Amino acid sequence: MELEKLINHIINPSSGNEGQQLDKEILSDADLKKEYARFKNTRALLTSKEASFTDEEIGRNLMQTKKKAGIGQGRVLKLFTETLKYAAVVAITLLVGYQLFTKSNGSLEGQSYSLEVPYGETASLRLPDGTKVWLNSGSTIDYSAAYGIDNRNIDLSGEAYFEVTKNKKVPFVVKTDKMDVEVTGTKFNVTSYPEDEEVYTTLAEGGVNIKNKEGSVMHVLKPGEQAVWDKIKGKSIVRKVNLKHFTSWKDGVLIFEKERLEVVLHHIERWYNVRVVLENESLNNEVVTGALLKNKPLHHILDVLVESTDIKSYKIDNDTDEKSLLFIN
Repeated sequence: MELEKLINHIINPSSGNEGQQLDKEILSDADLKKEYARFKNTRALLTSKEASFTDEEIGRNLMQTKKKAGIGQGRVLKLFTETLKYAAVVAITLLVGYQLFTKSNGSLEGQSYSLEVPYGETASLRLPDGTKVWLNSGSTIDYSAAYGIDNRNIDLSGEAYFEVTKNKKVPFVVKTDKMDVEVTGTKFNVTSYPEDEEVYTTLAEGGVNIKNKEGSVMHVLKPGEQAVWDKIKGKSIVRKVNLKHFTSWKDGVLIFEKERLEVVLHHIERWYNVRVVLENESLNNEVVTGALLKNKPLHHILDVLVESTDIKSYKIDNDTDEKSLLFIN
């Protein structure tokens, strides 16, 4: 199969008999099938919201890479290897707000992708199967080049909201260090920061299976339910929750209802990439109800907290080498 035809088929899928024939040709060649999946992963990352590449630009860049490399009509496998290297460089250079990189042990089976979002930022992308992912501050996802072909497994550290494209034959699985979440098509949120004592899975639509690391189903969630896994006790519970409190972050809003100030400040640390020093620890148990907007500057958020709690004053120190320090009294 000619490279131009393959790329055009990925960007603008052919329909009818022609499309079926191309799909059959791809699926009949194991190497081509893996490379097809790898390129779709790269395209999905390059066309994410922050990158804002167009399909025309991606196709043009790939053609330029082919010409510069002096590659003729040889096997697509070699060309795609060079193309993916180029695409990864483009992504690393131009993506704003997060880091994209590939991992490999030298074989196709060992190729994987990792998307890391630093504290103070959020990101979103669409995976090759059409699944939408929103990543909160300080989060990372990893997935293999075979995603969408042999599996739909995602390794998550941090917090992410998923709108999963339905595929009953290939379940979508989010893997965390303590438990896994398996679905075929649904909308849900998973919070699994390494430093937190609990892992939360919140279901918005559809259904999900909560499994332990041995593969046994612990809970089957219904919309509006949340599974909470206690890392210390090694136990989990299911409870009814207000979905907005656990999913609105992807829209730039944090909603709190009778939440301890300590928890609110922890969210602020991640969202604004600051380290909070609470000089009066008795304030930890202050109760906060309200909403914080991500597009507001930090001092605006703090002014609101001063007005609504017993916080007397605050000071932001931007002179530190790493993240800023926020002193609250």
